[in-house]
Amino acid sequence: MSLLRVTHLTRRFGGVLALDDLSFDLAEGEKLAIIGPNGAGKSTLLRLVAGQDRPSAGRIVLDGAGEVQGRTAHRLTRSGVALARQVPRPLATLTVAENVMVGLPAGHARDPRPARERLGDILALTGLDRVAGRPAGALPLLDLKRLEVARALASRPRLLLLDEVSAGLNESDLDAAIELIAAIHGTGTSMLIVEHVQRVIHELADRVLVLNWGALLTQGTPAEVTADEEVRRVYLGAGRPAREAAAVDPATRATRSAAEGGGLSLRGVTVSRGGLTAVRELDLDIAPGETVAVLGANGAGKSTLTQTISGLLRAREGRITWGGSDITRRAAHVRARSGIAHCQEGRKLFAGLTVAENLRLGAFGARRGEIAAREAQVHEIFPVLAERAGQVATTMSGGQQQMLAIGRALMSRPRLLLCDEVTLGLSPKVADEIYSALGRVAEEGTALLLVEQDAERCLGAARRAYVLERGRVFWQGKADELDDATLVAAYLGADPGERA
Repeated sequence: MSLLRVTHLTRRFGGVLALDDLSFDLAEGEKLAIIGPNGAGKSTLLRLVAGQDRPSAGRIVLDGAGEVQGRTAHRLTRSGVALARQVPRPLATLTVAENVMVGLPAGHARDPRPARERLGDILALTGLDRVAGRPAGALPLLDLKRLEVARALASRPRLLLLDEVSAGLNESDLDAAIELIAAIHGTGTSMLIVEHVQRVIHELADRVLVLNWGALLTQGTPAEVTADEEVRRVYLGAGRPAREAAAVDPATRATRSAAEGGGLSLRGVTVSRGGLTAVRELDLDIAPGETVAVLGANGAGKSTLTQTISGLLRAREGRITWGGSDITRRAAHVRARSGIAHCQEGRKLFAGLTVAENLRLGAFGARRGEIAAREAQVHEIFPVLAERAGQVATTMSGGQQQMLAIGRALMSRPRLLLCDEVTLGLSPKVADEIYSALGRVAEEGTALLLVEQDAERCLGAARRAYVLERGRVFWQGKADELDDATLVAAYLGADPGERA
């Protein structure tokens, strides 16, 4: 019997289609996992089912409650749906027990036992009975995760939504999280799991739905979707293009850039964000003029890495050197002046400014004549930016906006350009144009760090590669020596038996 039925669910944000006519059923007692690359619509789906957003079209039907799309979150909670979020947000000054007690009234209709008895069962199930009287703000990460789940369980849900609850956990803590989720399912709770840690998917899920651009790509057991060629293509890319665009020998680039000083070096770098450890004891090197790919599944720590290098995030531990100087504690603007430019995921254009105005801001502080010279160089790489100089930047196509974002970064004349998902959401033709332009940048001696969802395209441009898994280096070496089996293991996981 279906506990949850989703029919033709669609969600638009302006011109962006986040969910596209999605339909699926979740059976009573089932553990259903949702996976997919960046922008697939996973988080949007959870928000809709949890009542935190409203669909543009379609139906969400919960057994015994009828159609629930558009209902408020608190009404859905009383109907038997609860969400445990990736980043725990407890009431920090209250005790663990008090945090859980807040949600007990919402589950009284499904469990009329005395509140104290229900509280005791939840604390015991989640392993929090030993810290019940401790302030929630003093808990370590694993116990915070337990508390986030316990608060969701307080409403006695029939359907528990788990949004990347394993994010930031180390290996031993991950064992405990998997054990906890299995124990909760053992009480009869159905689950909808969004997760990037593939071990969780392989060990817990009965069935997996794979989303791509908001639509259902395929479904099956964890082993079936991992072996699916179309799933691999979506995660890893359609194929490695020829290397002509970035075929300059690394030694040549290093010679061209030798006068600029040494390259980038990270040693033992650990970074936290939102209370979670996103990068762990990471070592990485980029030589002057070298192009390096950084790959890995969602949540592997790739964007955190680029933000740490550019100074948007601070390393909790470890050391970062650039050109022979320690920059670990230097501010982002100081790093930018030293030759590090960051083209962030999402473009980050200034919405009310023209193309030319956005571009010139990348050379802020330079003399007028120097700005004009740099602008001319960028126009050689991206002629469309000259043609549309007076147009409001955000009215251009997505590909043109991405060219502008890269061009703005180049206006600082960087020696190292960090590119985070610069082809995400673009057509293959436009992505090829972007990579051709990056090849020209590399030929001028600029070092590139490429973070991409499209692994194959990225590897086609790089000479060396790092593959991250849960914030650590899973593999490193020459880009053309990285085989598909290693990529599949990092992106989609492996059968638990194979890991053993």
